[in-house]
Amino acid sequence: MVFWGEGHVSSRGVTGITAGGGLSGRWESIPDSAGSASQYLYPAMETTMISKSYSASKKVCRVTFKYQPAQPCGSIKLCGDFNKWNASETPMKKLKDGSFSVTISLNAGNAYRFRYFIDNMFWANDPEADGYQPNVYGTEDSIVTV
Repeated sequence: MVFWGEGHVSSRGVTGITAGGGLSGRWESIPDSAGSASQYLYPAMETTMISKSYSASKKVCRVTFKYQPAQPCGSIKLCGDFNKWNASETPMKKLKDGSFSVTISLNAGNAYRFRYFIDNMFWANDPEADGYQPNVYGTEDSIVTV
């Protein structure tokens, strides 16, 4: 998918303020080793929440991920180390307020990479993540530590 909009070239790729198709935010075009470019949209003013609840034994943590996109969207999927980045395994439920939420159980004592996959087209990080790590695609993954 190709976006159009105002932008500039930086060391991290092409970035912009607005994109075609009614989407707004910062987008990046990251070239891969074959010369093709992957498109990443970083929505403007999204809100997120990560809440953690540990079991009595402290061996398992129930983590709730909530994402309120800046623009309306049809679906958001939570992808990460915990589901082998399988986009169909952890769909988020759309709530009445337009946000999306899902709760998963994770083994405590670990850090997990994750990202939100919006409308099967755009990757987004969580601004409330515990941290960030570079990935092999030239961007970063969010980190949740439990």
